[in-house]
Amino acid sequence: MTATTVEHVEDRILILAPTGRDAFLICDMLKRAELRGSICQSVAHFITRLEEGAGVGLLTEEALDNGAVGNLLSELNQQPAWSDFPLLLLTSAGANLGAASERLMDLVGESANITLLERPIRVSTLLSVVRSSLRARLRQYEVRDYIAEHKRIELEMRQAQKLESIGVLAGGVAHDFNNLLVGILGNASLAVETLPADNPTRPLVEDVVLAAQRAADLTRQLLAYSGKGHFIVKPLNLSDLVREISALIQPSISKMVRVRLDLDRNLPQVEADSSQLNQLVMNLVINGAESIGDGKTGVVTVTTGLREVRAGEERRSIPPTEIPPGRYVFLEVHDDGAGMDQETMSRIFDPFFTTKFTGRGLGLAAALGIVRGHRGGIEVESLPGQGATFRVYLPMMAGSEMQRHSEAARQNLAGAGAILVVDDEEVVRNVVKSCLERYGYQAVLAAGGNAAIETFRRDPSRISVVILDMTMPEMSGEETLAELQRISPDVKVILSSGYNEDDAVRHFTGRSLAGFIQKPYTAQDLAQKVKSVLQGGRLNSPAGSTV
Repeated sequence: MTATTVEHVEDRILILAPTGRDAFLICDMLKRAELRGSICQSVAHFITRLEEGAGVGLLTEEALDNGAVGNLLSELNQQPAWSDFPLLLLTSAGANLGAASERLMDLVGESANITLLERPIRVSTLLSVVRSSLRARLRQYEVRDYIAEHKRIELEMRQAQKLESIGVLAGGVAHDFNNLLVGILGNASLAVETLPADNPTRPLVEDVVLAAQRAADLTRQLLAYSGKGHFIVKPLNLSDLVREISALIQPSISKMVRVRLDLDRNLPQVEADSSQLNQLVMNLVINGAESIGDGKTGVVTVTTGLREVRAGEERRSIPPTEIPPGRYVFLEVHDDGAGMDQETMSRIFDPFFTTKFTGRGLGLAAALGIVRGHRGGIEVESLPGQGATFRVYLPMMAGSEMQRHSEAARQNLAGAGAILVVDDEEVVRNVVKSCLERYGYQAVLAAGGNAAIETFRRDPSRISVVILDMTMPEMSGEETLAELQRISPDVKVILSSGYNEDDAVRHFTGRSLAGFIQKPYTAQDLAQKVKSVLQGGRLNSPAGSTV
């Protein structure tokens, strides 16, 4: 049976009475009671109307022959679990119960909801039974709608839990891998500095640095999927960004596919990370181009604009995303490719799910993480054969432009003083020690929070800066910082983590931090950060640009 709206169950009283004027008389009785009947010409017609959705069926025994009984019974047996369609069967009185009615009752037994009404029957009795059956049928449809809504919510919850679980896994893998990359990238960058330019080994070590940096890009994709990517946030014009990278996109897609730009020239700025948005745009455009298919001509249209999201506005978000009311800059990528059915759309953001060739599938998952990390939302609309539209909403930048922090010149980075390095990973401690000593600092190592507190308590004035890991097994970075500040409230602490600066620093609300450095980093990055802190730099805002 197809879906039927609860509001119109009373309009679907099916009547099958082939003898004389019985059907018209029954319809007239229902009409006087403000009920509406629909006359069926045969059992086959009755079954067709039943499949379309109905409230109650009213039959006379003359409508049932042996073949009709079997067909009707087969249809009743195919009802969904929520449905128990009520049949009212008008039969001959007493011992004259018709053979067809008797056969129907024998075959059905207790498996169907059939009420026998002996003729002649009072009009009031018939109407009372009809109304009672309609009320019961109405409750069945309400149960159907409740089950459907419950399944929808359950599916959305499972999808959200699955994405969250994979995000936690991705974030954990990226965190551990970043610690390894600290050792690789830090040591390789030190080796490059110590090797003369004409040393034949230097190009090989420089290749190691480049490979480690590409590996760091992969961990940033994993962190972006988990919603904990490290964003260097600054004011951006989305139209300008799309226009700048459009030349890079075309070589990455088929020559048969044309990218058309429809960009708002007066678009407000958004606070975003340019590299992450570059990746987002390229993923969406390349995904759209590939959906068109090899050897086929098509167009991918990229549109930007400004849109107002109102409270209570229905959103077609996949996966479901609550987009708070407000003004948003949107990016829309539409392709005229093959489109998707609902089942495919429900899985497109699953990592490594793909309808394309082997080896693809992380792009849309990473895109979802990037959008979430920028406090935005994403919608998808698609039908088979009608292409697909991805629409990304990013919060419009409020107020004046954020303060831009230019990258400090990588010179005069040498310094002096004791730097307390607190990290539970030995490879991290060792490479940070080598990096600091390279630039003239003395490194004091602590394998955890307890050791760091004990070392710092012995001589707080000796320690110029503390480099503190956020995630440690025995005592967390937050707990360690609190103890250090009890000993010396003015202690300068640089928080070190592989996670998003915003997420990491949020755990330290009310605890003054001198700076933040993202793992992995080169020796120059570390020296620059320490020098900046020693010169009085402070971490301005958890959501601000890098320090």
